[in-house]
Amino acid sequence: MAVLQLFSKRKQRAEGRVSDVYIYDQVPNSLRVQIIHIWRDTFGEGGGYMSPTSAAWHIVHRALAREFGVFRLGDVHDDDFEAIANYFLKVQDVARALDIVEVVFEAAQGFARGQNYYHANAKISPDAAARELNERFAEHAVGYSFINGQIIQKDTEVLHQSIVLPVLTLLHEKEFSGANEEYLSAHEHYRHGKYKECLNDCLKSFESTMKTICKQKRWSVDPNATSAKLVETCLKNDLIPAYLLAEIGALRSVLEAGIPTVRNRLGAHGQGATPIVVPSHYASYVLNLTGATISFLVASAEA
Repeated sequence: MAVLQLFSKRKQRAEGRVSDVYIYDQVPNSLRVQIIHIWRDTFGEGGGYMSPTSAAWHIVHRALAREFGVFRLGDVHDDDFEAIANYFLKVQDVARALDIVEVVFEAAQGFARGQNYYHANAKISPDAAARELNERFAEHAVGYSFINGQIIQKDTEVLHQSIVLPVLTLLHEKEFSGANEEYLSAHEHYRHGKYKECLNDCLKSFESTMKTICKQKRWSVDPNATSAKLVETCLKNDLIPAYLLAEIGALRSVLEAGIPTVRNRLGAHGQGATPIVVPSHYASYVLNLTGATISFLVASAEA
């Protein structure tokens, strides 16, 4: 269902009362209610006990209860959908609320591929549901989006649109599935505040991208090659033309040192007696640097 551009929304925009600063520590109740409406339209309603819709919610409920370490999410008198919805409305932990959103929307993709989907009285497709979810996130200035089956944290809309979305689109190709999984994992760690793990997965994605390019181009490279060796191989084989290197100047040092150095100094090795604290802005920097560099490498390989 299309998001209505109500008079009140237009008035807020005209008066400059639409926030361009994201919030991360809350999911407003009105947004939660809108998300539940999307769920209903995506899975359909009615059909009685163990109908396709009821069966789907039963599977989702059991999966969430298992992951959260409880027997059920809601009141014993609630059906599976009600249990999930009521728990989602009440849970204060933002990470857990987003976990529920991620699991339900990912389950919708599988449900749509099932043979019972066309008997479920669904009103919108899972893809349309994901688009509306992202519009609702933006509408409430909540800094997350649902991409490729996963909730991604957005720092700014400019970075999200210019770096994160393009690189995930590029890496969605089957050959880059390893790099895509690692880049998504880096975002997942970032969202949960696991910044050391975020740095590690950034480097893995960077290296996997170069290994895939080398395989595509049939350039000989050691499967266990480090990032420096991979960069050297890519440059030696003119992945990046010499004239472009001259124009950019420091590109090679950025490729060789940017991602690996930050990761090695802050995330890769033993931290000794004093625990190393990786600041969120470092992790954000490496995430975006990784995305921009991967996009550049893949585009260069395709040129």
